[in-house]
Amino acid sequence: MSNSKQNMRAKSRKEEYAEATRGALVDVARALFAERGFAAVSIEEIVQGARVTRGALYHHFEDKVALFRAVLETIEREIAGRMRAGAEKETLLWEQVRAACQTYLDACLERDVQQIVVLDAPSVLGWHTWCEIDKRYGLGVLQERFQAALEAGLIDSQPIEPLALLVLGALNTGGRVIAEAEQSNVARKQVSATIDRLLSGLRKTTRRTRS
Repeated sequence: MSNSKQNMRAKSRKEEYAEATRGALVDVARALFAERGFAAVSIEEIVQGARVTRGALYHHFEDKVALFRAVLETIEREIAGRMRAGAEKETLLWEQVRAACQTYLDACLERDVQQIVVLDAPSVLGWHTWCEIDKRYGLGVLQERFQAALEAGLIDSQPIEPLALLVLGALNTGGRVIAEAEQSNVARKQVSATIDRLLSGLRKTTRRTRS
């Protein structure tokens, strides 16, 4: 085997190991952060759970906050994917908008989403950084759905990004209501009804029976 092929193989193995190590750190940190919150989890617990050294953690992440951010982005990416998948199950355009929103609220019943995304992220990363990350994932899904609704004449002509941002903000607030409630399922139903009323106010009444 040539030296170049050996080097490529060694590099591939090294990359695979690095990816596996990073993935293990994110997975363990996610479980611990979800269970007890960011502040109550130590670096030592994370590296022990992932079965790596502290040096390995610091090779991939500058500090615990950077690791938290990686965990948050993983969850946000998953939620966005679920929102998109939920919307695509519906055939009617307006139901796609509703499904994307309702899927987000469903995610807010889950412990890791409640603790990491809703409760910890704004304080750990700062409001501005958290909002930027949230916009990077959930905003795109809502923009897609509202753009389709606009083109179908289901909503009045308007800039889509501000509309999607305002609805995303309402969903985030709803998520906090659910996360902080003593009875999350009850709060989920109440928030769902409120979001539906908000969305109904955006829709043109003359087209409701058609899409």
